[in-house]
Amino acid sequence: MNHSLSRRQIQLWRIATYFIFALPGFAVATWVSRTPNIRDALGATTAEMGWIIFGLAVGSIFGLSSASHFIAHKGGRYVILTGLVISSIGLIVIGIGSFWITFSIVVFLGLAIFGFGNGICNVAMNLEGTAVEKAVGKSLLTGFHAAFSLGTLLGAMLGAAAIKFGIIVPIHLMFVMMLILVSVTYFYRLIPEGTGKEIGDDPVNPPMSTQERMAIWRERRTILIGIVVLGMAFCGRFGK
Repeated sequence: MNHSLSRRQIQLWRIATYFIFALPGFAVATWVSRTPNIRDALGATTAEMGWIIFGLAVGSIFGLSSASHFIAHKGGRYVILTGLVISSIGLIVIGIGSFWITFSIVVFLGLAIFGFGNGICNVAMNLEGTAVEKAVGKSLLTGFHAAFSLGTLLGAMLGAAAIKFGIIVPIHLMFVMMLILVSVTYFYRLIPEGTGKEIGDDPVNPPMSTQERMAIWRERRTILIGIVVLGMAFCGRFGK
């Protein structure tokens, strides 16, 4: 990674990272806002929707667990761009499966693609946020996460407007896909290349092997954090 960035380049990097954090939140809220419409179009029961949405979890797990490998080989900027493109493709597959084909398996596949793209993007953008903090010299991650929440709010508002004016799901999702792709194409250029990328001949910090990266999933603290988050998810799901 280039450490000789000017103050203006760092400022643009910081601004771009705020927008990058907002985009996945915007995408997630888009899907959530149209879930009832998709359920009705498929004629799915509550139990069937549970299995369909399980595709999102499957994709997310694969994305989160493989993100470090992609970042180590390509760098954070590349993974952010790739993740947002993949999640946008997932949105379109969801739209096609819910209205033009009305096959639950297609929606399941779309959600898996969407979850995978969001998973790798979330890891990469948090790594990028940490790198921005280091470059600026102060804590910024709370602000970046607030940008994610703002993106979620805007996505929900757009979804509500689309429902109110009778815009069908595929058109809504296609518009969101185009908006995300245009935005990330512009902002990713403001992000320095190579954040988190491992250099093969670095004698000080040699690249980690795949086994070393996977070892974190056997780390006791990681497992405990996972259990806590799982418990919070169950409370949120069944406490309604």
